[in-house]
Amino acid sequence: MLLDTNMHHPKRQSYTILEKYLLLLFSTFRLYNFEIEPIMNEFSQ
Repeated sequence: MLLDTNMHHPKRQSYTILEKYLLLLFSTFRLYNFEIEPIMNEFSQ
């Protein structure tokens, strides 16, 4: 049982890190769109 939890814990941990990274990337992308869009609208006018 102890061996089993040791086997699965690193996978779960790395998955959480990946999840956080994707969430951060997604947030950055949304922020980027939010900031870039008004600038692009100014250029197109």
